[in-house]
Amino acid sequence: MTASNERERFISELYTLYAETLDKHCRAYVAYNREYDSLIAECVQETFLSAFSAYETLKPHPYPQGWLIKTCHRRLLNALRKYRRARKHEAFSLDESAEEPPEQTLSSIERWLADEAAQEFEEKILSLLTDLEQETYAEYFKHGKSVRQIAEESGKSEAAVKSSVARIRKKIHLSNIFTFWQNLFS
Repeated sequence: MTASNERERFISELYTLYAETLDKHCRAYVAYNREYDSLIAECVQETFLSAFSAYETLKPHPYPQGWLIKTCHRRLLNALRKYRRARKHEAFSLDESAEEPPEQTLSSIERWLADEAAQEFEEKILSLLTDLEQETYAEYFKHGKSVRQIAEESGKSEAAVKSSVARIRKKIHLSNIFTFWQNLFS
């Protein structure tokens, strides 16, 4: 029997004897969570690849099952750490619209005061604008419609709506209202 055939036979025997044990060990470690099935399968396969590479040291090893379990366990820990780190990063990057943490939320009185200040601010802005600009202000800034949507609904050109939005912004910036608002909430 050649050396490569002997190595393959040895690893095949180990796989037959211990693959199920390694799989059960990994599943128990993750509390049988089905989310980690693919990680577990990869770890078991990689353990036997490591065993194939470490044949010379594993063949005379007094307890090959222990070596396999320890190797598989280390691989599982590394895979779980990478997976959880990736999931954590994914959660942060996708979670842009999450609410503020509880320590930063406003009390009901603070919300009421902010709403009152916002209403006052909006009334002052509307007093600066013409009737047509007030309509554009409501559609664009309050309702969040795009220039194209406003143009289609009002029958105006997109250029006319854009210039109206620019005039509104300029009037707000030139007024003292804008600096008052910034100072109030900074």
